[in-house]
Amino acid sequence: MQLLRCILVCVILCFSTYPCFADKTDSVPDFVAKFLEVPQENLSIENQYFNGFESLDDFKGFYIVPQKYMGSSTHELSGDNVKFGSSAHKAYMYGANPVIVGVNTNHRAYPSFKFSKTPIGIIKGAALVEFWVWSNIRLSDSADRNWFSLATFSNYNDNNWYRSYLVNINAQYIMHLMYVPNNTEDVHDIFQTTSLHFPLNQWVKVSVYIDNDSDNRFHSPLIAVWQDGVLVSAARFNPRLSLDVDLTKHIGFSLPKCLKGITTNSPVSEAEAACGLDDTGGLAQAHFGLYAAPGLSSGEIYNDDLTVSRIKTIH
Repeated sequence: MQLLRCILVCVILCFSTYPCFADKTDSVPDFVAKFLEVPQENLSIENQYFNGFESLDDFKGFYIVPQKYMGSSTHELSGDNVKFGSSAHKAYMYGANPVIVGVNTNHRAYPSFKFSKTPIGIIKGAALVEFWVWSNIRLSDSADRNWFSLATFSNYNDNNWYRSYLVNINAQYIMHLMYVPNNTEDVHDIFQTTSLHFPLNQWVKVSVYIDNDSDNRFHSPLIAVWQDGVLVSAARFNPRLSLDVDLTKHIGFSLPKCLKGITTNSPVSEAEAACGLDDTGGLAQAHFGLYAAPGLSSGEIYNDDLTVSRIKTIH
């Protein structure tokens, strides 16, 4: 009977809008409810965006990093290592990039996702992002070879990415949030593991809860990350520019020309307008795939079955 039930479920899914053998988030996990200290029955999924990395058509309208970026990395949909379905997103490096002061020479090979171009739209309030990742990237303590990223998020709906927050792997293979609470900062004021390591050469499920509101037990916008259902990093964060940080420590690798004349006493909205930043008040875009330190010369990473859910909390 159990086997028959499984076969029937698979048939139903294959003839519905769900891809066969897909791992699509169907409810808010209990580990998220425990972290929020909210009964699981009070958390529900309103709507979703799902991508199984099965067809290039799924990326129409999105920016895709060009193939053979900087002559050292590239990406594709591949069937040689999948978690579900017939293909996954594969990205890999085949050479090191030069380290140039003031210039971003990091490896890049990924599609970006603008949620305004999907049925889910900009996600104000809380979002749950879940995806699978497999990697074989060997890191070292050297400053130009000591990290790679699993995900990058932004509340700005433009092409500048001046303010983003990331989920990274460090040289000790610990997953942690980056650019929290502000750009260039790395403060995990809620939680950070020091003992759970990120494994190579196996599929890992990554879950990221992003709340842009302050109506939670931490009274602040927050991000929390789980590795196979185990909390690894959590922090309060500022989803917009913080001029006292951005003007003194710079955004990314050099101070954008648009911020010339802006002071730490200027309204944030003035800086956003000067730089053409479209603040949405919610999760606007993201990218996954390969984003890694420039000195790395080899390594590969796969992504499969991405689900982005808008979460509603009943108080």
